[in-house]
Amino acid sequence: MATDMMELKLPMKAISLTLLIISSVAFDTLSETSSKNKVDVYKYKLKLGWFSLGSGRVSISENDTLISGKNMHRVDVHTTTLGLGNWLSNLDDDYLAYVQSYPLKSYSSYKDVTAGDSHWEQWNTFNYTDSTIIIKAKDWRKENPDRKWTVDLEENSFDILGTFVYFKKAVDWSKKSKNDTVMIKTLYKHDLYRVGLKYMGTENIKINGKSISTHKLRLLMPDQEKLKDDRPVYVWMTNDKNQHPVQIQSKLFIGSARCELVSVNGKETGF
Repeated sequence: MATDMMELKLPMKAISLTLLIISSVAFDTLSETSSKNKVDVYKYKLKLGWFSLGSGRVSISENDTLISGKNMHRVDVHTTTLGLGNWLSNLDDDYLAYVQSYPLKSYSSYKDVTAGDSHWEQWNTFNYTDSTIIIKAKDWRKENPDRKWTVDLEENSFDILGTFVYFKKAVDWSKKSKNDTVMIKTLYKHDLYRVGLKYMGTENIKINGKSISTHKLRLLMPDQEKLKDDRPVYVWMTNDKNQHPVQIQSKLFIGSARCELVSVNGKETGF
């Protein structure tokens, strides 16, 4: 049972991570003339069968902030477990990222995550002059919580949100063939990891009772050996120019966990 619970928590974290990821996929095409102060708010629900496990809220503000003369997009994400979800994994996570709008670069990010009794805060700063990512953190379980380290900044490496802003800008899934894969490196916890999406083709699914055409994608995390092949995480995006992320699903040992888009800017999604 203990092994099953550990295997459950990993997909639950993967779904939370993917919810974080898809927030940035929701950006419109980014350019030097992106609309100023456009704000979109996405709400998601996480379910296991008929049971509610949690929820997520994503706020995306385009060209929200001017830093060092550069326009920055701001992304705020909150994910939390509810009811049965608290017993399974007990997540309560907040994320904030600033992404330079043009040329597209991760600038800085912050996360405040809890899982059970653990509490971790982390600040990431991307220094392109020295090609390093400066990371400061606090592990609040420790008597001396302060942590600090650096990571080499490689080409096309981003924080989690910046990674998939890149995916949105660079990838037109309608032009991909089945099994095509897009990989990139993203900062996660203490290092850079390979993260990607594999194109599985188009598929019709029901969202809020309506059938819509989607691109089906599989989340790839090659460096995460515990994310088993028989319990993959899938993502569905609308098959249109917007490529809205509408659903995530992962198979667990007690059923399938599913994250669905509930509303955009307070309006129920109908597409």
